[in-house]
Amino acid sequence: MDKFASLFEGLLETVKKTKLPCLIAGDFNIDLMKYGIHTPTNNYVDNLLLQNFFPTIFVPTRLAVDTATVIDHIYYSPGSKFSSNYIHSGNFWYDVTDHLPNYFMLINYSKLPKKEQPRFVRLFSESSINKFKDQIGNVDWLDTYSAIDTGTAFDNFECMLTTCFNDCFPLVRLSLKHARDKKWMTAGIAISCRTKHRLFRKWMKSHNPSDEQKYKNYRAVLKRLTTAAELSYYKEQFDVNANTVK
Repeated sequence: MDKFASLFEGLLETVKKTKLPCLIAGDFNIDLMKYGIHTPTNNYVDNLLLQNFFPTIFVPTRLAVDTATVIDHIYYSPGSKFSSNYIHSGNFWYDVTDHLPNYFMLINYSKLPKKEQPRFVRLFSESSINKFKDQIGNVDWLDTYSAIDTGTAFDNFECMLTTCFNDCFPLVRLSLKHARDKKWMTAGIAISCRTKHRLFRKWMKSHNPSDEQKYKNYRAVLKRLTTAAELSYYKEQFDVNANTVK
């Protein structure tokens, strides 16, 4: 650890000379919770502070049955220029790995980012399709048939068809949550994912071996199901498009 700290200190000095903002993040395997009781950890953190790098993750990032450590670090140096940015950082309570995912955000309230534009889709349900067929069947095509030239006839035809189409298949706003969903993610798998997260949180709170086993068993089964669903989706897409020009 002393050799790493020495090399790391030289790197920090080089970065400081540039006077530019800098972010350093990684799994350092140095437990910050030992600061104050472990001399090498004290020296490591003091060197960071001396070079104007500030730790932004303060809560445990790796949780086990009987241990909690802060070994995933994010350090930030604003450089030499004054910055009005606010720092938001922390951990996500999520079981992607045995380490909790970390996040770090620099927020400038004077320049708010543009909101993501909503997406719109048309829903082609069976009832909507039947409604469309009924409306097309009841259209009075007299103006189209009696038109003198083909241009006017086509304009009348397109107008009536578009009106029926927009009435039966209106654009509806797609929620951002569903817009980001994987195409093979079914409603059942989504419910199972939420169940898995609940089991994970229950285990983390109770540290009960029984809760741990329930969570790991459920996670293994869900992994097999999601893998099978993904393979089935892409196989179906390949089969559908295998003979097309694209």
